Amino acid sequence: MLTSQNIKKFTTRQILIGGAINSALSLVFFFLLFRGVGQIQLGAGSKFALDFLPQALFVGFFSALPPTLLAMKTFGKTAGSNVASNMTGSFDGKDLDWGSAVAMAPLMNAVKLPLSVLPKALPLRIAVLTALSVIVFGGLAVAITSLLGAVSINFVVGALLKVFFALFVTATITPVAVGGFLASRG
Repeated sequence: MLTSQNIKKFTTRQILIGGAINSALSLVFFFLLFRGVGQIQLGAGSKFALDFLPQALFVGFFSALPPTLLAMKTFGKTAGSNVASNMTGSFDGKDLDWGSAVAMAPLMNAVKLPLSVLPKALPLRIAVLTALSVIVFGGLAVAITSLLGAVSINFVVGALLKVFFALFVTATITPVAVGGFLASRG
């Protein structure tokens, strides 16, 4: 039987695994881009600020696609064609209540997200989540780092910011991707 507890465990596992992988890949690219630089400049148009856009693209994509494919494999076969109707708990397949069904991102517990607005077609749904990652998270990170002006941070602080960013995007996109799959099956 598919329960909200099973979904929580599955989504938590995907966030932890995806967060570790996305953080490691973000660090690799950060080291390649900023190796040998002692102080990293922030501000409008800085390399550090603009690097958040491709990072948001790749982290968003890899936070959406693998968990969705694994959810299809895990829940698709056992749940039949109507996953939402086989669930116990408060998940109705239309709106995902982060506090009861797949509470993963600590900052998102009070958010109600209408997953029914996501496209049902997998490629389109992944593209929308990836685009939202770039627009919302990448855009916000670029705006914040640009507004800081001509400030410099050291290499370690820059690396930690990139890891935090990757973890935040992963913890936000993964539950939406898994919930979007479940809502599309309902």
